[in-house]
Amino acid sequence: MTHRRLPQSASRRDLPRWLTLLVVVSGAGACSPAGHPDVPVSSAGEPAGSQTMTQGAAGLITDESGAPLAGVFLQLKTLDAAAPAMPEIAIVSGEDGRFLYALPPGRYEITVVSENYGPVTRSVTVLPGQVVTLDFVMQRAAQQP
Repeated sequence: MTHRRLPQSASRRDLPRWLTLLVVVSGAGACSPAGHPDVPVSSAGEPAGSQTMTQGAAGLITDESGAPLAGVFLQLKTLDAAAPAMPEIAIVSGEDGRFLYALPPGRYEITVVSENYGPVTRSVTVLPGQVVTLDFVMQRAAQQP
């Protein structure tokens, strides 16, 4: 671990700001429970699905046979012209193929992307206090010779 000193110009009143920056830059120590990068987490650091989400999209991602797909990335695009920019965070499906995506009210396009599968895009409208169910079925991509 590398220790760094606060700049000479930093005063004690700046300490909380510097500590916040340090936590953000360092990643707060782990990206998921037990530091495992493949387990999706909530903002509370709990495995996705272990908390109650009050607004957004939730669903299941499967292949064409109905088998759940783990580790599928979800990409978000807002469809509302005046919508604020959405933070670019990585949302991935869990081991059981399920995902939770907390979203403010609005219209969105969600694309699921996974290696060896073609991307699938669906539109969704999230209303205040509503969790929309949005399931995806992914098809294997054609193999290139």
